[in-house]
Amino acid sequence: MTGSTATAIGYAGSARLRWLELAPWLVAAALYFFAPTYLPLGSYILIMILFALSLDLILGYGGIVTLGHSAYFGFGAYVAGVFAIRMSGDPLLGLAVAAIAAGLLGLATGAVILRTHGLALLMLTLAITSILFEVANKWTTVTGGTDGLHSVPIQPILGMFRFDMFGKVAFLYCLVVVAACWWLVRTIVRSPFGVALAGKRENDVRMQAIGAPVYRRRLAAYTISTSLAGTAGALLTQTTQFAGLSVLGVELSG
Repeated sequence: MTGSTATAIGYAGSARLRWLELAPWLVAAALYFFAPTYLPLGSYILIMILFALSLDLILGYGGIVTLGHSAYFGFGAYVAGVFAIRMSGDPLLGLAVAAIAAGLLGLATGAVILRTHGLALLMLTLAITSILFEVANKWTTVTGGTDGLHSVPIQPILGMFRFDMFGKVAFLYCLVVVAACWWLVRTIVRSPFGVALAGKRENDVRMQAIGAPVYRRRLAAYTISTSLAGTAGALLTQTTQFAGLSVLGVELSG
């Protein structure tokens, strides 16, 4: 049995939820009750987990190496901030808008960069991040430039749960969103699409030989991944009520 076949069988056969997969969520729930002073830090950790999860979908399962994933994280952060200031402070609506915007950006840029490989792919991903960074830096009337977006107005979740200074609502909000995104990614990687994505990572030539649409699947995975990264960025803006140039830094991608 080849390695890729064994991997595919392993993915397909592990669709049932295992109790070990629930352990991190139990730890997070315990943090809420036993370490309330660390909830703001816990929210940030959850956001970074979602960002890493979005990267793992294309890198760990799709084999797409990138050094510019922070472009979509930062884009989602700024979209959420600008939307809250100029349109509506509804957090769920802002989260959806940021996810869609980041996904569309990923679709547009991925259609170009995914036709390349190796060093060219890495350089193009870095270029996208650098371009967005410069746009955010210079477009001061929208992004605030080096000062960023301060005091972003965020309404209570569902009109009932207002973000408090102790970070309790923010932590639970992040926990629910991250859990939902984790379940989505888990479902994707254990679906036929996920198995095909893993097969593409193992051997592009073989997947093309059996008639699999490798490029389209790479682009679909990339779009989903960038949408999740934008969601993580939006969460950061909403929970801190601030978006600055650091969300577009190359260090974050590294």
